[in-house]
Amino acid sequence: MSPTISGDFRAVGSRFKDLGAEEVDGHMLATRIRQNGRNVSWSLAAYQISPDFRTEVGFVRRRDIPTVTSEFGYRFWPESWIISWGPTIDYGQNYNYDELLQDENLGLGINFNFARNIRFSYRVDAGTVFFVGYDDHFQQADLIEGDRDGDGLEEQLFFTTGHRRTNRAMFVKLQYLLRY
Repeated sequence: MSPTISGDFRAVGSRFKDLGAEEVDGHMLATRIRQNGRNVSWSLAAYQISPDFRTEVGFVRRRDIPTVTSEFGYRFWPESWIISWGPTIDYGQNYNYDELLQDENLGLGINFNFARNIRFSYRVDAGTVFFVGYDDHFQQADLIEGDRDGDGLEEQLFFTTGHRRTNRAMFVKLQYLLRY
């Protein structure tokens, strides 16, 4: 589209018939537009895999999913011992074909390019890395079940379609390579 903007579109169809079953037709569509400039970079992508998409010779993890993702980043160029650095944010949502929210992702990050071609996290030497992370998992509340009264039967615990946190995790990883 231009020296800094690119895009693509893909469409795949499938027709599947198992022995003794009816024939089903499905599709997979994907599109993306991306701008990668000196300071500003962004992308917007969408894809969908229909519930009836089938393939025996390929690998499709999940069907019945329309997805939209976006990413935005900005780079500063001090050009000293830090060549460039900048924050990034990405956001995405997955729905099913009944328009029920399945997943929602929000990510924040910061990238550094150091002098002498050192990139990604803080890195003193090959094999030395420092990571800090946070993760939240939510589930639609009316799908969370448990044995409320102790009778051995799983009952619906919440009577709302809102989301409830089911898991939260923070992690820190420090790795240092010692050579002798």
